[in-house]
Amino acid sequence: MPEGMRLLQVGLLGATPVLADVRPFDAAVPVQFVLSADYTMLAPPGYPARPTFTGGAVPQYPRTISSGTTLTLLKCEAEALLAAGGGVYPGTSLVPIATHSQTPSNFGNGVTKAMNRTGHFFRDAVSGFKVVFANWYMNGSLAETGPGGDATITASVEDPVTREITRITFGGANSGVIPNGGMLVSDFVRKPVDYGAKMYIRSFVQISPGFVYSNKQDVRGGDCCWWGAASTDLTGVAGAFTNTDNLAVFMPAAVLGYSTKAGVILFGDSRVHGGLVSITGVDRPGFDQSGDTGQIERAIGPYVGYINAAHPGDTAQAFAASNTNRIALAQYAPISIMAHGVNDILTGRTSAQIQADYATVKALLPVSQKVFHATIPPGGTTSNNNFLNAVGQTIGTNDAQRLLLNTWKNGPPAGYAGSFDVASVIESPASKWDSVMARQVTDGAITAGTNIFSSVAANFTPDDVGLCIAIPGAGNAGGLFRAVIGQVDKPSQVTLLNANGTASNAATTVSGATCVIGATTPDGTHETFRANVRIAKSKVINPALLVR
Repeated sequence: MPEGMRLLQVGLLGATPVLADVRPFDAAVPVQFVLSADYTMLAPPGYPARPTFTGGAVPQYPRTISSGTTLTLLKCEAEALLAAGGGVYPGTSLVPIATHSQTPSNFGNGVTKAMNRTGHFFRDAVSGFKVVFANWYMNGSLAETGPGGDATITASVEDPVTREITRITFGGANSGVIPNGGMLVSDFVRKPVDYGAKMYIRSFVQISPGFVYSNKQDVRGGDCCWWGAASTDLTGVAGAFTNTDNLAVFMPAAVLGYSTKAGVILFGDSRVHGGLVSITGVDRPGFDQSGDTGQIERAIGPYVGYINAAHPGDTAQAFAASNTNRIALAQYAPISIMAHGVNDILTGRTSAQIQADYATVKALLPVSQKVFHATIPPGGTTSNNNFLNAVGQTIGTNDAQRLLLNTWKNGPPAGYAGSFDVASVIESPASKWDSVMARQVTDGAITAGTNIFSSVAANFTPDDVGLCIAIPGAGNAGGLFRAVIGQVDKPSQVTLLNANGTASNAATTVSGATCVIGATTPDGTHETFRANVRIAKSKVINPALLVR
């Protein structure tokens, strides 16, 4: 119970007490509330008359009101019923209410304990919320898979302003068990949060043979993960703690709140997931402090809460075959965005086959859900000049089928709410990556073991922060070295970062190198941070459409 609560029993849901916090300044404001269960009202000494009975005969208590009834209650009683699962405010439902939620993609075999902290921005004001934790991941066959054992979890909410800790409970207990291959929904956390506020979710998980996680730790945003035998439960205290590797973190699969807004669930591959770490320059958390990353999060995160259920390497075909947990999460979201396809295309599948997979998944989604498509940018493209321009690019395999798929998506096909033409922002000419931010210098220099790059010709400005840079010869054994500009030191010098936001050091000293700064893609399949910022700023994913 948050510090300062003053609870008064005002009724019963079955045998469960309904406890109203009469302390808040607006506790006595009359509000409408729709019951979802029979409710027995009590009349504790000194409790004001209920507005729904004003003007009529004095009611007798205890008094049972039937499920489905709309009442006018004092806000403190309505909030207590909401927390107890006894109903909702008219027009609201339980939806994704915060950012930076991700279903797990990895399995840490042998890592049996992990203390975690992740930051989440709330996209509506709520009186409290629920948190969903997952104990499954995507295996090498792209199937939803349990790690081999149940996970024990303790968790809390950390307010970064007041440093107050609010315990997250499970069935009234301070710890819960996440079943192998399944998920666990917390009790309602009675923690008011304002629109736009950030809260940290702290969790300590213990499991054998190992925990599941995502490589989406937002170091700059305050995320932490201390995994291994020495880690201990720090859910009862505020603040950062020892960070094991700046990448892995066990994070909520969803943060849910009652709202009239439309939360979103995202389906797709690494480009939507946004946590790929194997290729430096690919967009991921840490390039800013939003916690958002990938093609779609950056575009929708400032407006609505979301569940990111995309996974690196995933295909429409694999998703259609294994989806139980993701479909379960989709029940909370009034909107879904479907962005699978590039990995199917690269393995030779046709547009018609991918469309059939989409149809299989759509049939499993809630009938009332608005389902949008996102078009697929190029994939498998190669370049002889580090993606400086279109002339140096060779179109990826099977790209004709990608173009057909995008034409179908942009229809949009019958039964879908619309399409967001993501590809149009970063693809030009057709089938090739654009080069609107790319430029080349021939005086690039960097010293082995350092992350300081210099070029007089580059004439760096603050707007270059976040751009990818390709430096031939500066990598291992004189190979290509890629990094991200993390800081502009002066017009002729920048500091470089790698995929997890830490220093990116060259392996080989070079000078007079021909380098490309600001390519849209580092590898022909994935976008850079700044490319996804362009997608967001283009408003091709129109926030005005993200409504019920």
